[in-house]
Amino acid sequence: MNNNLDAKLAELIASESFQNHCLRPTAASKQYWSNWQADNPNDIAVFKEAKKTVLQFALHLPEEEVATEFTRFKEGTKQTRPTSVVKMQPRRRILTYAAAVAMLLLSTFLLFQSQDSTEAIAWKNYKTEYGQTLTHQLPDGTHVTLNANSQLSVPTNWQESTPRQVKLTGEAFFQVKHTATDDKFSVQTEKGLITVLGTKFNVQEREGQLEVVLTEGAISLDVKDNPTLFLEPGQMAYVGDDNIVDLKTIDLVPFTAWRHHKMVFKNMPISRVVNRLKHDFGLQVIVKNEAISKRQITASIANDDPQVLLEALAAIYDLKITKQDSTTVIIE
Repeated sequence: MNNNLDAKLAELIASESFQNHCLRPTAASKQYWSNWQADNPNDIAVFKEAKKTVLQFALHLPEEEVATEFTRFKEGTKQTRPTSVVKMQPRRRILTYAAAVAMLLLSTFLLFQSQDSTEAIAWKNYKTEYGQTLTHQLPDGTHVTLNANSQLSVPTNWQESTPRQVKLTGEAFFQVKHTATDDKFSVQTEKGLITVLGTKFNVQEREGQLEVVLTEGAISLDVKDNPTLFLEPGQMAYVGDDNIVDLKTIDLVPFTAWRHHKMVFKNMPISRVVNRLKHDFGLQVIVKNEAISKRQITASIANDDPQVLLEALAAIYDLKITKQDSTTVIIE
């Protein structure tokens, strides 16, 4: 970037309005900054880099240090010094901290990857059966709601000085407690590492596929062979068997309704519905016709009786549903 762009970058990062939008976006702020980008098309790249930097500060630096750096940025844009000094200083500071953040992310990821082999950590497991959900409060005040057929592993020696970290297999919704010292909270899955300070998000990892849905706050996601990804509220990161990360904006309801004992599907292929029945209730659903699997359904049904969903499918699509045994259903 040239000197002029460096100054714009520093000015954005120092703006409280911009900071609030990045960390706690509202409908009004989204509209304002959308208009800003429309009015300043040449500065969109600056906008994106500034936003990324704010999120990095918030996620990985102590609160008082973040405040100090933002203040320095603000003061730097007001002072009248030679261009070669004033406008390049914020840029150098950004690069320094961006490098530090990158190293922190890398070291955290490597720590998780090697921790089982280098440290004898004892874990306590919380498990749910098919058709069951469980809410557990961690020692730091974080609430975790496990969906059916899932497991949460928590260190037995959890202490204030211990990094907040858990392991997840299956699906869970996290309401992370923000601490006075801005301690990070990490969720380790087989596919990747999710890191937060205090926020609400849903994680599902089954059959080699990972879905991370952010409902509030900010999180980062580290997946092997991919750069660190920062999510905004209302976004979902999907990681398939190929480890390629797909980020998109979604309707949150279908991904979090299970917490309220509901199954909500919006234009959902029947193949996905079948997977939900398999993982949440242990039902093996055999679809005889592949064309049926591609059909889509929109429905909201109680989460405690899969038979209601099967009957709805039969009625909507005029299908024949046969129960072969207690755990096997055939659709044709």
